Amino acid sequence: MLDIKRNIDELIAIYSIESELLDIYVEGPTDKFIIENYLEYKNISKSIIEINDVDLFLFQEKYADLDFHSNKDKLIAFSRILNENSIQSNIKCVVDRDFDGILFELENNQFLVYTDFSCIESYLMCKNHIDKILKFGIKNFPHESKYVLTEISSVLCELFIIRMINKHFKFNFSLPQKESHIIIDKKTGKCTFNFDNYLELFININKIRNRKKEILEFIEIITPRIPNDIRFQMNGHDFIEILFSYINKIKNTVNFRRDNFERTFYLSIQPNHLEEYNLFKILSE
Repeated sequence: MLDIKRNIDELIAIYSIESELLDIYVEGPTDKFIIENYLEYKNISKSIIEINDVDLFLFQEKYADLDFHSNKDKLIAFSRILNENSIQSNIKCVVDRDFDGILFELENNQFLVYTDFSCIESYLMCKNHIDKILKFGIKNFPHESKYVLTEISSVLCELFIIRMINKHFKFNFSLPQKESHIIIDKKTGKCTFNFDNYLELFININKIRNRKKEILEFIEIITPRIPNDIRFQMNGHDFIEILFSYINKIKNTVNFRRDNFERTFYLSIQPNHLEEYNLFKILSE
């Protein structure tokens, strides 16, 4: 991240003059790493810039519908600015889909590109990626990657609903600690998560029992709207956390730490497996 933020007026002036620029703006370092890795594989040269390097302070009042504490919303604001200034450069602002298309309408302008699924990590929710992690990062793991994905999916989709509740009601609460609520059979690899108990805990620790009826009604309404594909039903941070917890509880490897696992998780990305997806096709243009 830059020490001095980029000025919007300067950026608009540059993009108005230099229409051949192909900059890509992203939410944070993870997105930057994944996209840079992919473009390097494709032998494409583009600048990847984190949105926190852009000074958007003066636009908070204009775009009062956006949360400027959110990097995603900052990117949406920046894409609107580019659009309103009729910029001709092929600039792209990449954002996680999150709950858009379920809770909210998708923002639509030529500069904004959504992930195909709920988050950038969703592209890694596949057999090929987990195979590589288990083969090179975790030797002799007793369960196949397909089985691992099935088991952690049951947890991820239910945590996604809790996060959706948090967003819809604008609670902005932290989620309760998850690991102790996930029961993993070390022998069979079976993963159990009691959604009702976890929801009850979420309600109790945040002192919102008076909203429980509304929350349950919301769950009943929103659940049928969620696409069946698990990649639309997951949060990236939850994915890494639950996968780490699952592997760690079964393997219990000495010196197996979250930071080491996260490094392995991202270094195991195989960029050729990203080529089929719309986001990466657009970024290759």
